[in-house]
Amino acid sequence: MAPKANRRSYSSFRLLQRFHRFVPGLSLVGASIFTRPSLFCCPLLGVAVSKGVYVHAAVQEQIVTGGGKVGTEEDIIWEDDFILDVGADKLGHKLPKKIAKPPKLKDNSIEEALQRVTHKVFLDIEMELPQSIIDSGYGEDEATLALYKGGRITLGLFGDTAPLAVENFRVLCTGEMATRDGKMHYKGTTIHRIIPNFLMQGGDVTGGEGKGSISIYKNYGTNGKFPDEQDAFDISQDKFFLSMANSGPNTNGSQFFITTVKAEWLNEKNVIFGKVLDGKDVVKRIEIMGSHDGRTRTVVRISNSGELK
Repeated sequence: MAPKANRRSYSSFRLLQRFHRFVPGLSLVGASIFTRPSLFCCPLLGVAVSKGVYVHAAVQEQIVTGGGKVGTEEDIIWEDDFILDVGADKLGHKLPKKIAKPPKLKDNSIEEALQRVTHKVFLDIEMELPQSIIDSGYGEDEATLALYKGGRITLGLFGDTAPLAVENFRVLCTGEMATRDGKMHYKGTTIHRIIPNFLMQGGDVTGGEGKGSISIYKNYGTNGKFPDEQDAFDISQDKFFLSMANSGPNTNGSQFFITTVKAEWLNEKNVIFGKVLDGKDVVKRIEIMGSHDGRTRTVVRISNSGELK
């Protein structure tokens, strides 16, 4: 730490060194002459320095410490940057009423906790090759077949944040409550609504091809709909997030959607309860099969679904 006796004289020297390159022809005099920076530094430089402004200049000039040691600035460890005691208000300048504070960094730990994966499930997707493509002779073209290739989407569910939605989705994936006619099971249902640069939607387990939605809970509301879970509204929408589709507040059934963009305008409107862990390429291929009004260009079906242990 520099001796206090030399801090004022050194501050003058450092300030002159700092502004020398901006003021052509300004000659630098030894720092020992300028023992009162308020009288010499400011008039020479023509600048107002607010009281309490921290100054730091990286110069490599020889300086003398109180102990007589000669060295460069790098040789001396300063406890902190010194403060110029020249008041800008004394020079006719107005002092700012408030000093802007640096923005606080976002704490991601809360959102990471909300997105903790407690269950893993899968949806196996298959896409039908349209008859028009088969008739055109491109039915055996490798590039065309690759476009209509299905695959598996693995989803991680946030059981701590949205336990009702997660259990509902898990049971509909496994088919634990499936009826004889195949209802109450995602297996065999379609992705009936696809909008490029937005989402893919499916999950009608009533056989209504997108018109029905019912949950595993029979004791909630009407038609088996269950309420929104408020903790899920603290998660911000992002790409490949899994959410409940609804027709208004507290109308969650079986239909779901997966976003393909960061759809922040949906924040606090739909319960977010999971995200895609694997199979994002499958989601992007499904997205190609959509249109601006949501109608699909071919049949996109969930051929199988279940839980991963």
